[in-house]
Amino acid sequence: MKCPIDTSVDLVMTDRSGIEIDYRNTDPNLRAEFSAFIGELAQGLHAANQGLAVRVDPPVQDGASWNTGAYDWQALGRLADWVRVPALADPAAYAKGGAMDQMVRWAVGQVDRRKLELALTA
Repeated sequence: MKCPIDTSVDLVMTDRSGIEIDYRNTDPNLRAEFSAFIGELAQGLHAANQGLAVRVDPPVQDGASWNTGAYDWQALGRLADWVRVPALADPAAYAKGGAMDQMVRWAVGQVDRRKLELALTA
C-alpha cells in the first residue's frame, strides 16, 4: 500500500504542474506534524519538478504578535513554493495602517514575499 504522499506525487505526475494543500481549521496541537507532512510532500513533489502551494488560515493578531495556529509560516515558507493567505473580507481592513496592511507587513517577515499569495473569494 502506498503512503498518501507517494499517491499525491503520482497523481500530480499525470497532467498537473503541482498541488495545493488546503487543510483549514487544523488543530494547533498538530503544528509540528503538519509542517513535517508538508516537508515530506514538498520533497517528493520537488524531486518530480512539481510545485506545492499551502493554503493557511489567516493569522489572528494577538497584541503585538500574530497567532498562526497550526501553521508555522516560517517553516511552510521554506518548504512550499507558495503560501496562500485568505484576504480579509472587511473593506476597512484595507485602509492605510488597517488590519490587512499590518498582516502583510508581518507576513513578509515570515515568508519570502515572492511566495506569498493573497487568496480572494468571489
